[in-house]
Amino acid sequence: MNLKTSECLEASTFVKNFVDKEGTLPNYVMIWGEEYSMEEYMYISSNMIAAESKSALKDFTPALKRVEDGKHVLVDKPVITPINANIDKNTFYDMNQRVANYFVNNNKAPSYVSSKYGNVQFQAHIYANSKILDFYKKNKVMPNYVSLNLTKNSELLNYMPEYLDGNIEGVYFNTPKGFTLIEEYYGNQISFQKKEIFNIIKSYTDSSAKEHVKYWEKEFGYNFKEMKIGSKIFYKRAMWSAGMNNSGDMNDFNGIPESTPRSSIIFYTEYIFDFKGSVFEIDIGDDIPNHESLLKEILGI
Repeated sequence: MNLKTSECLEASTFVKNFVDKEGTLPNYVMIWGEEYSMEEYMYISSNMIAAESKSALKDFTPALKRVEDGKHVLVDKPVITPINANIDKNTFYDMNQRVANYFVNNNKAPSYVSSKYGNVQFQAHIYANSKILDFYKKNKVMPNYVSLNLTKNSELLNYMPEYLDGNIEGVYFNTPKGFTLIEEYYGNQISFQKKEIFNIIKSYTDSSAKEHVKYWEKEFGYNFKEMKIGSKIFYKRAMWSAGMNNSGDMNDFNGIPESTPRSSIIFYTEYIFDFKGSVFEIDIGDDIPNHESLLKEILGI
């Protein structure tokens, strides 16, 4: 995806202001309506600064090399490295060119960048870049130097941004527009939220969605209906939930204990399907509209 330079400069101002106010990097930054991790922002900002060193920034549209279907690259855990320096223009040009090359050669972010002032830790380099590009946005020229004064106890150096990427064991799912990826846990489930929450869960036991559905229909009498979106087959059933370990098929709805408050019950639809060699389940609340559109967006179909 190509990104507009003006949007990337706005993102730089956001990162700088966030650090100045909160003391740490944000977990992600929005660029052109999409979430980008700090590793991705490092790639973008380094390429922009390296391009400007060749007087190419005004015509430069950074093309981001993202992992899988638009997901973020990785970084090794940085070693806490304090720094107190005014990094001159020629040095930060050189540093960012080397960072840009590192991404190309390794497809991940470096945990530090070496310089004549000492090693600049991952988080510190990102903060420096945000300051450089914020200055450029306001003044239309690069600064002569960028100042960093970070001790070993600095919040910035000690907090590692965490970005959830919609990944279940290497299988990536798109975050639907208007929703936020809020958690990944147990290694086989991710959740998205707007006002409502819905989940994607991987099945470890079944060879296919059809076999999964066949087992549950035979053993428990559940009622799945087959549906298609294009050539993709889904098996769906109506479900209810009243909290942890208290859910079931709508066939069981009349069996809910009277002590269960009806206001606590959530109704949702379960979709079972094959995707990239595994069986997955997506649970979407019935108060969330346009399930078919959501499924198409999540799976990119």
